[in-house]
Amino acid sequence: MIGKTVGNYRILDRLGRGGMGIVYKALDETLDREVAIKVLNPDLSDADLLKRFRAEAVSLARLNHPGIATIYELRRHDDELLMVMEFVRGETLQTLSERLGPLEPPQAAHVCIQILDALAHAHRAGVIHRDLKPANVMMTHTGVVKVMDFGIARMLGAEHFTHAGFMMGTPAYMAPEQVLGQDIDGRADLYSVGVLFYRLLSRELPFQADTAISMAQKQVADPPTPLGTFRPDLPPWCESVISKALSKAPAARFQTAEEFRAALRAAVTPAPLGELPTMATPTAAGLLRTSDLTLPHPSGSVSAAPTITSDIRRTGLNPPSGASVAPVPG
Repeated sequence: MIGKTVGNYRILDRLGRGGMGIVYKALDETLDREVAIKVLNPDLSDADLLKRFRAEAVSLARLNHPGIATIYELRRHDDELLMVMEFVRGETLQTLSERLGPLEPPQAAHVCIQILDALAHAHRAGVIHRDLKPANVMMTHTGVVKVMDFGIARMLGAEHFTHAGFMMGTPAYMAPEQVLGQDIDGRADLYSVGVLFYRLLSRELPFQADTAISMAQKQVADPPTPLGTFRPDLPPWCESVISKALSKAPAARFQTAEEFRAALRAAVTPAPLGELPTMATPTAAGLLRTSDLTLPHPSGSVSAAPTITSDIRRTGLNPPSGASVAPVPG
């Protein structure tokens, strides 16, 4: 498609391919702006799928938040559906985590609070992400977090298992009720944020498995590996927050994105990562990647976690017996 014109969009470059299609960089020749175009290839003979796709796209297009990649247009081209979106220059959390290694609590909280801001807006509008993972979250060079691909798994009917028996999305970040094919609400997204927070702090996943099926089983039945196994230097509140976020029962988790966000803000003063180095090749919103099931687990030293200021009890979380919470000096 490179070099072709679709409507008022001239296709400039191919940015990536994933389990749900291909994404291109294009130029909107009417408004003279760069956009990302996702070329999705569902079964266009499935009338129910098309109806669901259009309805979901309308809902997503109503989302207006600086932390959510904007959808400009949905159009049909030949035998494909094209979703025209905001082009975001930045780096996915997946590549950022691989590049920077484990973050300290203030930085990890800063990232997750921005994600929770976006989720709070979407959940109030009745939109659930359903496939939140590092490859679906980007950080711009100015430190702004952008969440992409809201609802695409639902649009394509690929939230659970495909006809071939493979799980779309990323079971490493799926809530137990989603793995089981049960009805879900925004608390499933909050579970995914819990996994993301764990990943940012440790560069590890709370559940280790070699296959998607095994990972799904562990999400449903096994307790997560204690965060202290990988980061014994972290303050106790990190484990408390993650334990609540990763509760098997939705009723035991944070009930809203606002509640989760408040818990992080009460526990630590968020701190930005600072200016990110310029990357050789910018990535774009929504590369439609299915993401890794497991990721590299490099060893290496980490600096001591800073002391924190908070009233942990205000979050509804209790630090382990004997733990203390120290104020920030100065």
